[in-house]
Amino acid sequence: MGDLWNDLVTAESYAEHVDQWRIYRVLNQRLAEVACDGVGVHSEAQVLDLGCGTGATLEALLQFLPMGVDLLAVDAAQAMIDQARLRLPDPRITWRVERAEDLGLADQTRFDLITCGAAFWHFDPQVYDAVLSALKPLGRLVFNVPVAQCAGEQASRHPVQAALADLLARQRDQFPAVHPRFDRAEFERRCRSRGLVCEWTPQRWEGRQAALIDLLRIPSMAELVAPSMPRQALDELIEQAAQRVDGDQPVFVDWWIGRVEKLTP
Repeated sequence: MGDLWNDLVTAESYAEHVDQWRIYRVLNQRLAEVACDGVGVHSEAQVLDLGCGTGATLEALLQFLPMGVDLLAVDAAQAMIDQARLRLPDPRITWRVERAEDLGLADQTRFDLITCGAAFWHFDPQVYDAVLSALKPLGRLVFNVPVAQCAGEQASRHPVQAALADLLARQRDQFPAVHPRFDRAEFERRCRSRGLVCEWTPQRWEGRQAALIDLLRIPSMAELVAPSMPRQALDELIEQAAQRVDGDQPVFVDWWIGRVEKLTP
């Protein structure tokens, strides 16, 4: 995943997408609200943002965090970290380029708050236990995951996705790649085994289909659809799909926000 995102064009286009469209701003604002709801993050708190990307989640979080907070931002891609540094020159943030799987969370300082925006389902499941172990006794983990990436759950299929699937079948005799699914029930079992509970909050983003088309134009997003296809051919395929649909058509994407913390007595 790090290599897929460690590309200057990807990082710049992702940052531009966040600025142009509201999808990630809306998702991250709500994630930050859930993360800080009902708790006062004290000035000496230790905070970790996993898969920080170009800093969209961090930007939403910073408005809730006091100046003394120690905030560690981690991403596997140097290109994404470089963009985030430019966007968020905040002294509270320490940046680290590293895969979540290699972070060695068991050896780190325990965290009062761990967040992860739009990346949690990409991690190897072994990371989940390490993340849960890295929480302080009263610590909290907050992340989000699209319903489409959850095992056994149904999500709406958008016209541009259908157009891409049809073009792949007709031109390449293949189907869009299938990616590992996040198993919410299994994750809940992991939490319970540690005396933690995971509560789920539904969130729906509503907007124009043009936002989803623009998202697919980000190289790393496009490659998730057809990893073996040369970039130029994939770019052309996405443009063909875009011509088949109405960019102004209203669409929605459903997400879950997971909040993990210690069971109350």
